[in-house]
Amino acid sequence: MRVELIPGLLLAFAIVVILMPPYIRLLQATGFTKQIRIEGPDTHQVKHGTPTMGGALVILVVLVKASRGVELDLLVDDLVAALEARPR
Repeated sequence: MRVELIPGLLLAFAIVVILMPPYIRLLQATGFTKQIRIEGPDTHQVKHGTPTMGGALVILVVLVKASRGVELDLLVDDLVAALEARPR
């Protein structure tokens, strides 16, 4: 893994940690929760109402970060080139 990826990964992780609690509440409010069958074991009944699709937020954050990362890299490259071209 390239060292340049580490800050981006840490930023994506922090964004997921911050956004996950409201996202879980949204999933519960919209009904994206586990439905446990009556025929199943009684120990599985505690899972009823557990939000599903939590991985969708992780995928979304990584995709947004990856697309924005390309734009930010281009912006930084342009800024560095402008600073290097500046007369001293």
